[in-house]
Amino acid sequence: MTVALPPSEQSTAFKRAFWAGRFPAILTVLERGVERGELDPNLDCQFTMEMIIGLIHVRVFLMDNSDDDGLAERAIALVLRGAECRGNGA
Repeated sequence: MTVALPPSEQSTAFKRAFWAGRFPAILTVLERGVERGELDPNLDCQFTMEMIIGLIHVRVFLMDNSDDDGLAERAIALVLRGAECRGNGA
């Protein structure tokens, strides 16, 4: 069982600093896919990024299942298949 520790100023600052450069970089990748017509023009890039990261977070940190080397690739492939542009704008 995983126990959540109460947030502290130090842990909050660390998390913000850790993700500060990563979120914009991930969003840029998704936004470029939309601009190139590879992803649905109505894609919610923030939500898509959170779905991918959320799955990985649950599996690795909450379920202590960090030995699945292909998890990130499979999660990204699955989410992006649903986000592909199908030529009709939907």
